[in-house]
Amino acid sequence: MSYPRLEELGGIQWPCPDEQHPGTLFLHARLWEEDPARRGAPAPFTPVEQEPPVDELSPKFPIRLTTGRRLRAGLAFMTLHFPDQVATNVLTLDAWDPKSGTAEFKATAIRVDKLPAPAPGADESQRTEVEA
Repeated sequence: MSYPRLEELGGIQWPCPDEQHPGTLFLHARLWEEDPARRGAPAPFTPVEQEPPVDELSPKFPIRLTTGRRLRAGLAFMTLHFPDQVATNVLTLDAWDPKSGTAEFKATAIRVDKLPAPAPGADESQRTEVEA
């Protein structure tokens, strides 16, 4: 999808595999294209019991690191959209959802520690503790 094409059409629904593709009506349309017998059938949903994240919060790691979309109390946010600049998923667990097979990238217990400020004229390797 080129920027001129996006501007011309006012947006294109993803997935859109090439410059001539009109865009996809909805995200998982391929499921019905791959199995024509499913046309008109409801989406295959499987109810599951909610389970908490594998990495539990603790007094030592009281904050949840997430790649989610909104901020609330006790939550730290990191983007996963620029892996060449920030390797967010390296900080997360190798836990997988047993039903969908997707990785649990959105639930890692962390803590945030205050780093000492550099002394005036010092480089980053010569940090000293500064009182608040």
